[in-house]
Amino acid sequence: MTAVVVAGILLGVAGGVAAGLVAPRAAHADSVRARQWWINQLKLAQAQKVAQGDGVVVAVIDSGVDATHPDLNGAVLAGTGMLGSTSAKGWDDPSGHGTGIASLIAARGGTSNMQMLGIAPKAKILPIALPVQFGGTLAGPIRYAVDHGAKIINMSLGRKGAPIKEESDAIAWARSKGVIIVAAAGNTTQGDAQIPTPGSYPGVITVNGTDRDGNLWSGSLQDDGMDIAAPAQDVISAKPKSLVASGFGTSSGTSESTAIVSGVLALIWSKYPTLDAANVVNRLFKTAVDKGPAGRDDRFGWGFVDPLAAVSADVPAVTADPLGPVAAGTAGADPGSTAGSGDDDFGTPAIRTAIAAAVILVGLTVVVLAIVLPIRALSRRRAAASARAGYGAPPGAGPPGFPPPGHPASGHPPPPGYPTGPVTGQQPPAGYPTGPVTGQQPPAGQYPGGNPPTGPGGFRPGGTAQFPATGQQPPRWLPPQDGR
Repeated sequence: MTAVVVAGILLGVAGGVAAGLVAPRAAHADSVRARQWWINQLKLAQAQKVAQGDGVVVAVIDSGVDATHPDLNGAVLAGTGMLGSTSAKGWDDPSGHGTGIASLIAARGGTSNMQMLGIAPKAKILPIALPVQFGGTLAGPIRYAVDHGAKIINMSLGRKGAPIKEESDAIAWARSKGVIIVAAAGNTTQGDAQIPTPGSYPGVITVNGTDRDGNLWSGSLQDDGMDIAAPAQDVISAKPKSLVASGFGTSSGTSESTAIVSGVLALIWSKYPTLDAANVVNRLFKTAVDKGPAGRDDRFGWGFVDPLAAVSADVPAVTADPLGPVAAGTAGADPGSTAGSGDDDFGTPAIRTAIAAAVILVGLTVVVLAIVLPIRALSRRRAAASARAGYGAPPGAGPPGFPPPGHPASGHPPPPGYPTGPVTGQQPPAGYPTGPVTGQQPPAGQYPGGNPPTGPGGFRPGGTAQFPATGQQPPRWLPPQDGR
């Protein structure tokens, strides 16, 4: 969103983000530090006595960052290239835009007036390089930034057109992880009439630009989505020496304003490391210098950023996020993201909980089967052994009154001379009639009250009982005696 001298990542065409990056001119001041006119306006020297950005990682989703620039020595982490960028670590910057943004946030300064001082000189930069021209969505880069430790994501870029669901989902997901996202409000010098995406998404801090006098910069928009304002006019920043021999260039636009606000957020978080994102944002807004109409307005938002007040003022804690409710978003991979997009390996907390429950259930099932199956197998072996030995059914099986006391049906060894054939439910041994009587027939010579039948039709009557061939309950009978 840089305009005038450096055209930042420009607002694109439908269906993607197009970039039209122009190399910056070299600075012509006697010193770099003298060209940093906003240092005094922001009372930055006093603010940096309180905090300097220690322990805070700021992701810069941009054209890449020249990690070899002397003023960024030790400030740039190994990042990545995405959406077609060939930069393996995000350290290549063919346009100079991303390097300038990174230097405004975290340039190391030093003792020389020819060294640039960033807003938070001890913060770390995580570069996520995009091609000069690219298509796709910013969802993958946002997710990568969150998964690689960024607490603040700076997006000094914009795109015309309708919102993209994958991007809004990624922003919601990032906020649910406690990450603050800062984006440019756009420039009228680039034809913007309203805030572009990602600055127009809910939950994003949208930054407008001011001039040297603290008034609205001439290229700034007026839109009710503004959140805060910061310097945008004639801002010097570091550039790759491959593009600019001096290593510095001057430009104007809300890209620079956005970087300054990201740096102030890093100061706040390093001073108050236990604050959640909502209270860091609240401190930024509550300490801003109110300009224009009282309260929030469509030019300055909550006001002009004040780094010193942001790190030192007494600001009551809040429970509600000033940017609105935080939605969980979606944790799935963005369809347009490349390898290493930073997608959450196990999805949302709900998905992780379901996976854990399934693992526990499977584990319990295995334990139960490990106990039950051997017991069942042992029971089967015992039953088979009993059958082979000729022992019968458990007590109570068979017709009423059977077996008599001492009968081996209970599994005890049979008395001497007792037939070894099965007692119930099995084929009788030789000598038993073939007509079923609930699975048992007495041996030859043991028919109660008469002789065996001589032909079909059942048993002959004898005494007081009959022994029909099928289906009816037999009278009680005694087991065979020894020798029979």
